[in-house]
Amino acid sequence: ASMRELMEVRPTFENKTKAPTDDIVIGLMLRLHKFLLAVVQRALSHANLPPEQQKSIVYQDHIKHPDSTCLRDFLDHAVSGLPFADEEPRATEEEAEQEQTKRTVAIRLIPAGRRVFCIPYQEFTEEMNDFESHGAGLSEEQRKSSFAATLYHKSEAALAAFGCAMAVTCITLAFHHPVEIDGSATPKSAQPTDMEIFKYADATKYVVRFLHVEPNIEMMNVKTSLLGKLVSIKGHVIKARAKRLRLSSGEFACRKCGAEIVHAFVMGRYSTPTSCPSDNCTSRSFCFESASAKYLNMQELRLQESQDESTAHAGRAPRQLVIEVEQDLVETCRPGDMVKVAATISAISTALQKGKRGGKRNETNTSYELYLIGHSISTM
Repeated sequence: ASMRELMEVRPTFENKTKAPTDDIVIGLMLRLHKFLLAVVQRALSHANLPPEQQKSIVYQDHIKHPDSTCLRDFLDHAVSGLPFADEEPRATEEEAEQEQTKRTVAIRLIPAGRRVFCIPYQEFTEEMNDFESHGAGLSEEQRKSSFAATLYHKSEAALAAFGCAMAVTCITLAFHHPVEIDGSATPKSAQPTDMEIFKYADATKYVVRFLHVEPNIEMMNVKTSLLGKLVSIKGHVIKARAKRLRLSSGEFACRKCGAEIVHAFVMGRYSTPTSCPSDNCTSRSFCFESASAKYLNMQELRLQESQDESTAHAGRAPRQLVIEVEQDLVETCRPGDMVKVAATISAISTALQKGKRGGKRNETNTSYELYLIGHSISTM
């Protein structure tokens, strides 16, 4: 969903009229949006802004100082002109005062792009938990619905919610502070309209990659009970295939009424829409418009468990697992590297893995293999 659509469904979510799966994503997005807004507003409160720029600055005391937060990269991206402790000091107090008087901040709106933020897992979960518990620590019941628990059990929903929350935070701030577009400040008389702000948000995708995710699992313990879970695994890269393109989405046209449908292909597997979005059309026949196809880079790696893990269980061959990585993770490591990967454990039909096709073959095949969907990679 685009940022504009998510902003429009917010009242719907609050009225509890959305589907349960949407409630999880939207609800988590609103919690993250509240936290990110508090972090940015705390940073703004330390910027010594003139009175006209201090409207809507509200934060809680347990939000960390902007110099110590793990979200500093996001702060630097979202807001220009923030002072940080590691900036070079001015030669004299007079110069420092002049700099402070001239200092203005602006909300950055970066049109059309994919922004990736690498965030340390432990530091972020601690900050988020402190914020939601008001510094008192989470109860056992609160831990079950915490961001860390959602990330572990429903990583796809949690990461989507985080990316959306970042964009919605920038949108919210853009309504209350000067805006900077393409690196240049916008004159006060020419501030963008609501529609223009939404246009920039729609064209930008925010991607969050957590580093040093917990729990850490030995490769030999990756089993079906962990399907769908986000864990960390270390191993040697023994094979890296050449990168290739994967079909991610495209448009279909209804053969009866001509309505166009944007359809996503899960894991690059071709499928068609199940129904026509038009109110009075019941057609299930669609034509794929190849010109609208969108692709992404992907690569397949093969990991083998580390020597210390394999020698601890003598008498068996070292285990190997396939990991699929996309976009900015492609070609980040090569055979021989020792890596620690955060990945979601998934399963694939052995018939599909070997390239076999056919409806009956896929329906009757009951053999599956575990593999990893890469989230982040750290070279050790």
